[in-house]
Amino acid sequence: MNNKNAIRAEMKARRKAMPIAERNGKSDAIFHNIISSELIKNADTVMCYMSAFGEPSTSLFIERLTKSGKRIVLPVTDPESGMITPSYFTGELGRGAFGIREPLPCMVADIADIDVIIVPGIAFDRRGGRIGFGKGCYDRLLCNFGGVIIGVCYDFQLIDEIPRGEHDIDMDLIITETGVYHDF
Repeated sequence: MNNKNAIRAEMKARRKAMPIAERNGKSDAIFHNIISSELIKNADTVMCYMSAFGEPSTSLFIERLTKSGKRIVLPVTDPESGMITPSYFTGELGRGAFGIREPLPCMVADIADIDVIIVPGIAFDRRGGRIGFGKGCYDRLLCNFGGVIIGVCYDFQLIDEIPRGEHDIDMDLIITETGVYHDF
């Protein structure tokens, strides 16, 4: 499968069809794998996404990071430009762009202060490639980022090859419920 839109359609349907109990179990396993990593243990500031649309759930992960003393940064997206502004999470959330929860108020974080960014996606490949929703929001953010980029997905979202564009940003690691992939 080499067409990004066909991959998006298939993966969205598979995520939507997954029973909630299965999604929760797999999400727990994914974020257990992340929390166990030295990258997270050694990070001071972690940027994560707020889960939506059947993505691996981040709620408990963010709660655990907060309790461990990490600074949490979440995306605030401008729906017209597609630009993501990293914002510190202080505990309050409201509905933002595309119906995704965002921090209130927006307290802009300097991207240079972020150690790790955890990125959602529709599909990833075994070379670190990623397909998002097609708006390029994360690619624009990540092109200026010098830290570690971790893509997260369910096992079935990890495919052999994703078609790449010139602006697509690769992941440093991809973490699923059953493994950590980093030898790209």
